[in-house]
Amino acid sequence: MTGVEPAEPWYRRAVEREAREPLGIAYLQADLSTLELADRFNAVVANMVLMDIPDYATAITRSVALLAPGGDFVFSLVHPCFEEASIAWAEYAYVAVPEYLAEYTIPQTFAARFHRPLSHYLNYVIDAGCTLRRILEPRLDPAWACLGPAYERSVHVPTVVVHATRA
Repeated sequence: MTGVEPAEPWYRRAVEREAREPLGIAYLQADLSTLELADRFNAVVANMVLMDIPDYATAITRSVALLAPGGDFVFSLVHPCFEEASIAWAEYAYVAVPEYLAEYTIPQTFAARFHRPLSHYLNYVIDAGCTLRRILEPRLDPAWACLGPAYERSVHVPTVVVHATRA
């Protein structure tokens, strides 16, 4: 298994944890949009990262290029319909979607996140040669609703979306 992380603090933390609790993971400090490896993998998982990568189209293309024939590309995103934190939903008493179809940058504390319509991600994956197999929009377990209004709404509105494709 190979893990890829561009940020120095997170990369260092992963390497240190692997040294303490070996799982057989080799870590690379690299950006998914510039990554080139000779290896091919049965699966590439991009968990909650594509919306944080400015050049997401190249990151998708490079991820798919790393797949062995018949390999799976699985990725998850903050659901682009619901870009604001669910904690803000309590203030409005509804879920707001201010500008779904545009691409734009969302400033955050440590780095920017990028809003893109879901179709942009899916079309790049298809154009990279994958067949879409499954889309999931998981909801929060209803047992968490007791923690407050933001959690109550997350039971009914998916805050993430997960895609499974095959090369």
